[in-house]
Formats: sequence, C-alpha cells, structure tokens
Amino acid sequence: MEEGLSQSISAAHRRFTSPDEWLSTIERHFLGSRYTRRRHPFSMFARLENLAGSLVLDSHVSQSGLDGGEDLYGFSIEAIEFRPYFALWQQAGRGRVRQAGRTVELKAGEWALFDASIPTSFLVPDDSRTIGVSLSYGNCGWSSSVPAGGVSLRRTVESRVASAILLEALRCSEWLAPEFQASVESVLIDAIEASLMPTAQLHCAGSSRAKGKVDRARQAIEGQLANPDLSPEDIGRAIGLSRRSLYRLFHQLGQTPMGYVHQLRLEEAARRFRDKRTEDRSVTSVSYAVGFADPTHFSRLFRARYGMSPREWTAARTCA
Repeated sequence: MEEGLSQSISAAHRRFTSPDEWLSTIERHFLGSRYTRRRHPFSMFARLENLAGSLVLDSHVSQSGLDGGEDLYGFSIEAIEFRPYFALWQQAGRGRVRQAGRTVELKAGEWALFDASIPTSFLVPDDSRTIGVSLSYGNCGWSSSVPAGGVSLRRTVESRVASAILLEALRCSEWLAPEFQASVESVLIDAIEASLMPTAQLHCAGSSRAKGKVDRARQAIEGQLANPDLSPEDIGRAIGLSRRSLYRLFHQLGQTPMGYVHQLRLEEAARRFRDKRTEDRSVTSVSYAVGFADPTHFSRLFRARYGMSPREWTAARTCA
C-alpha cells in the first residue's frame, strides 16, 4: 500500500479553500499535475483513499474559482502513476474531461472509462461532485476497448450497485478494512466490464473467469521477483497451467507472461527508487533486487516505461 494512503486524507471529507493546498495533497499520485490559476474563491470537499490496488478520489466542488468558458479546465495531469485506466462517475452536476483532443461531457449519473497514460484535463464546475477510480493492472485487457479520449459506459444494474457500494463507503468516517477492499475493487471492475458497450465487451470475454488465475500468477511472480531466471514454465507450474494455456491467459490482457513480469519488476523498481526507506537506491542494487541481471538493460527498459532514467526518477521523486 502506498505510504500516506493507509487512511484517508482526513477522518472523512476534508475541506480545501486553496488550490495550492489541494494540489500538494494529490500531486504525488498524478504525474505532471497542474491547475489553472483562480481569480475567484475556491472551495471543495474531497477524500482520497486506497482501495486494494486502486485509488479513489471523491471531490465535491462548491466554488471552482474559474471564470467559465468552453476551453477552460481546472486541473490537468500527464498520467496516473502505475495505473493503466481510470473511471469517472459524475454524481452531481456536470463534468468535462479532455483527452487526445476529444471532450467528454458527463451529466449526473453518467460515467466513462479512460486510458490513464494519456495527458488529461478535468473540469468539475460549481455544485458538482465527481468520483474517480484509478484502476490497478491485471484484471482485464481493455486496451482495444478504451480509445484515446475515453469511452462512455452504459448505465447498468451492475453499475448502479457498484456506485451504491462506493457511495456508502465514502459516507463513512472510517474506511474499508484491508481484507474487504479487494472484494469491493473486484465489484467495481466487474461493473465496468458489464457496462462497456457490447462491441467492447467482446474484447473482455472470459476475463472475469481469468481474474483468479491472473491474480495467482501475479502472486507467484511477486514471490520470485528477484529471480532473474524466472520463466513462463515456472509461472505455469506455480498456478497449474501449461505454457500454452498461460500464454492464452495473458493474451486476454494484451500481454505476454514475460512482458507482465517485466512490468511488475519495473513497477517495484520505481517504488524502491521513490521510497527513502530503501537502503541502497543505486541502479545496480535495485535492478538486481527486482530480477534484472543487466543494469544497463534495466535502465533502458525503465526509461522506455517512465520517460526518464532511474537516477532522474529518483531525483524527481525525492524533490517532490
């Protein structure tokens, strides 16, 4: 669990009257965070929570402080760290999202799914409430279902139930117990799958049945992350699948088994570089610790994923 998110940012929803204060609270979870300068009073209540591997952000905006206008957005990001998708529920009022030159407007009760690796701008105007869920990796391969600019989700029985569960949790002053969070996260992901348009659902066929196997595979990989000789055969044996079945399973995620292993290794490396408690944050030590036998190869893969070298990443995270 990420440091600082074992509990909410307050006992319940916290009031913010300064955009700077709000940005300082959330910017370490969103790469390239920035906001539009306000000329008028700003007031919002917000809550930030971990939900198993996902991140929940609930914002009620009383006064956005913005002048308005079709091209004005209050908050922008470059990407959401370590999470490939995010869903937005518009609970009250209207919201607007701009991504890859496309604008999605959400009315109360509507929701949409977006690629979290693409720069995005958000507007939550006066008297609006938006709930965002940044989803953890490993449950469904939605890459062919979620174009740049996002995809609108249908209102379904499943989405109403998932929304009701999330709203009830956010009403409480205490957050969900860790052992219960994974169940709620699974309900949310299942609701998104059920609410994707029929053509998109085809790409996720059988993904619900595969979740348990993928989760077991992830646990097996994490248990041997430092083993540079870890192979697809090792993973298959650990979860009772043949090599062919294992590749078929990961094909549903748009991945290969070793591609997934590299992803988990790079994510763990990024966490270690960011964590000041890591005893030795040198490139060589971290690369060996996460299973890369060649630090130079590791550095190339790290730069390709995060857009900066391990040393640049460590310096940026340290100064944040």
